[in-house]
Amino acid sequence: MADFRVTVTHPARRDLARLPRKEQLRIAERIKSLQTSPFPRGNTIKKIQGTDLALYRLRVGNYRVIYVLEGSEVIIQHIVHRQSLEQAIRSMR
Repeated sequence: MADFRVTVTHPARRDLARLPRKEQLRIAERIKSLQTSPFPRGNTIKKIQGTDLALYRLRVGNYRVIYVLEGSEVIIQHIVHRQSLEQAIRSMR
């Protein structure tokens, strides 16, 4: 099984810091799991349609982790509440 390098961008770190501590820990654990597989089994990962980038979203409760896969590197772009997902995607286009 290949290992992937996970990089968290500055905007994603800022997004994470704004969340309640309990959610921060839960999301950090799920982000760490991306090191072993950027596409874990189940329906928590979906490819985001309608963008030029190959964006994916990881569902963690009411929050979504938006990331890009470049080779063997997973780059976390944003962490948003599910209601703000479309707005975050529009801002990334």
